[in-house]
Amino acid sequence: MITVRQNNRFNLFPTDLHGPVNDDLYIISLRHDGKACEQVISSGRILLSQVDCDFYKIAYALGKNHMQDWKEKENYPFSDGVSAHLQLPLPRSALFYRELELQDSFTCGIHRVMLFKTLYSQRFQDSPSTLAHIHNVYATWRQNNGLPGNYLLR
Repeated sequence: MITVRQNNRFNLFPTDLHGPVNDDLYIISLRHDGKACEQVISSGRILLSQVDCDFYKIAYALGKNHMQDWKEKENYPFSDGVSAHLQLPLPRSALFYRELELQDSFTCGIHRVMLFKTLYSQRFQDSPSTLAHIHNVYATWRQNNGLPGNYLLR
């Protein structure tokens, strides 16, 4: 889940194309024509949170926020907690977070690939039930090849 802020307005949305380069750098890809991408670029600093799998219905419902304007904090399922340095609100069920600062970006097809510097990270608890998005084609391949899976269908 990505949390962004502009003044006292926010957005919270899921993301599935991202990962660490190393301990200091992180890459995220968003559709370049979405408001979420524009908000990430304009804010320059974001909070990326991993959430418990029990949050999956809420996370997928927040997918519409990729095309939504900034809103008041009360419109989102935030917990009472905030990140250590950027003071961005944490989504409910957060297990781990990274505070990230945008360093560079480029457009590739329909996506904007963004390189971030990791400012800070914190783990609240180790959990084998971290929400991760698996594409239907890959999940089907795993099932057809007798590989285990623990899937939550939206």
